Amino acid sequence: MKILGHELSSNAMAFISGHEEHLNKKWRFDGLPVDYPFWGELNHDDNFYVIFAKANIPGEAFDAVFCHEFYHAFQISKGFPRVIANSTETGDISVYTDRLTCAVLDLSADNAVKEYNIDNSFVVKQRYRQLKDLSRGSFSMCNTPFGKDLLAVDLIIDLHGAASGQKTLILQELKKSLPDVYEMYNYFMDKINEHGFDTPQGCLKIFGDIIDYVNLWEFCHIDYVENQIRSLEQFRNTIKGLEAP
Repeated sequence: MKILGHELSSNAMAFISGHEEHLNKKWRFDGLPVDYPFWGELNHDDNFYVIFAKANIPGEAFDAVFCHEFYHAFQISKGFPRVIANSTETGDISVYTDRLTCAVLDLSADNAVKEYNIDNSFVVKQRYRQLKDLSRGSFSMCNTPFGKDLLAVDLIIDLHGAASGQKTLILQELKKSLPDVYEMYNYFMDKINEHGFDTPQGCLKIFGDIIDYVNLWEFCHIDYVENQIRSLEQFRNTIKGLEAP
């Protein structure tokens, strides 16, 4: 299969074949402008999942970007949860919930792509380069309450896949410059490692614990299996129902 002049590899084709049967609607592809801020994106309507990617993605990296976005269609079809701001008028909350949702669901997408031996080092390097620039400036651009909150969330995915030595250097600078963000990030990762992110139920537990930790139940909810979880009590009752024999 050729898309935007890129011939998808046999591994990418196997990835599509392994997940396509689980989609609850058809999919199609469209390109993105070369100056678009993201390499790929997924949108959907009542009839299609629309997978977007930029034509100027180099070489085999196209496979990783394409399959990553394809997996997000799979996640929606399988009922993975999302964190949603209660009101679009609270812009900061909307930004935070979008970034939190993307960070956790991207962990699962990254793992799925790697399981098919698709090289996603291009994506990992892009994320790490941004963090390296921030750490060189002692994270001074993030030294506001909202900036700190976003940084802790972004670190979830931006450090995922980085070499252990690289990760250590970034976290050492973070601990020195923003110890409160360092503590928040480690709490998030403890919960992610505890619950796992490759199932809808695991992601639900991660989202609930993080929302409770940052005290956001008043401002957002979790969409999960056609339900809207809007409080800690409702979250706990949902988890109890999942864990009941």
